[in-house]
Amino acid sequence: MKVLSEPITESDALVDLCLEIEGKSHIALDTEFTRFRTYRPRFELLQIATDDVLFCIDASCTLTWSPLRRVLNAPATTVVIHAAVQDLEVLQQFELVPQRIVDSQIAAQICGAENLSYQDLVKQYMDVSLPKDLTRSNWSKRPFSAQQIRYALDDVRYVLPLYRKLETELGKLQRLDWLEEDCRRLHEILRVSCTSEFAWKSFRGGTNLSPEDQHIAKKLLIWREQRAQKIDWPRQWVLSDQQITNLAQTKPASIEQTARHLGLRKTKNPFWLSGVQSILNSRSSKTSAAVWQSSHRLTKKEKDLTNRILDRVKQTARQYGVAESLLCTRQEAIDSVRGKRNSRIFRGWRKKIVGVSVELLLNEHQQTGGNCC
Repeated sequence: MKVLSEPITESDALVDLCLEIEGKSHIALDTEFTRFRTYRPRFELLQIATDDVLFCIDASCTLTWSPLRRVLNAPATTVVIHAAVQDLEVLQQFELVPQRIVDSQIAAQICGAENLSYQDLVKQYMDVSLPKDLTRSNWSKRPFSAQQIRYALDDVRYVLPLYRKLETELGKLQRLDWLEEDCRRLHEILRVSCTSEFAWKSFRGGTNLSPEDQHIAKKLLIWREQRAQKIDWPRQWVLSDQQITNLAQTKPASIEQTARHLGLRKTKNPFWLSGVQSILNSRSSKTSAAVWQSSHRLTKKEKDLTNRILDRVKQTARQYGVAESLLCTRQEAIDSVRGKRNSRIFRGWRKKIVGVSVELLLNEHQQTGGNCC
């Protein structure tokens, strides 16, 4: 294998390497990034490996990315990434997200591996011990040290050999379709994570607000996400969760009151405050449905049903030699008891091996008025 010990910093060199890796059936990727004072992860280094060449690219340089974009989106090329979600968020900023993605961590999970970190899996499957001493290295500092480059290249060096071993194992287990299904969801996960309209879904504490206040909080959360994206700040630097809760509850009537509420002591209020104030001045119908439904305490019968579902999941996980969490978490089981049927267990391969039997338990519980337990 040809190994380039210096990062690519010029477009001509990148074009030459793209010609070299073009048409490969599998390409491995990894990224290094920093995220100290920004909304978006700051792309620092891109590592690429095929069976024949190993190199990295300094993403802070002004480069022409279109040749690499074409290589990564070639119809016959599969791009392998370990623990892909954060890497994809980084790659999206440069429009480098591949169409055909395989996550080797998901492959290991479906194989039943207990330790899913890259270092642990390389040790288990390749009998190679990788150092972990640069996990928190400052990748924004230039020039990169030789030790940093070695560490970064090792992070992608074994991805393809590891994946091929996992792929062989999944073939024997007849679970390659499981992997394909779960990896298809990566694009949807990325879309949701990068869309401001979904920013409110992960907000904690919404159930403690009245329905009217919840609608105000939701609008403030979407505004905050859009503002954070625009100025590239961490969202909590724009407005903290606690500030959003307080504003939704108190609803200051003027910009001056809102400024004092937020502790702004400037002689001139910032222009963006008018956007917050317009949300606070809006009102939802008092009959509007709650944004965050209050989670009632489970009754004894519901707890018993939850435990029966988890027992069924445990039995199935033991039968297939995988972690229970791969099939269904406790929270997903509780949600299903509360009437939500949109979790993973009711879709695709999970539904076939365990979801159908869970649905039977839930239907039986519903038909008997909760007396089946």
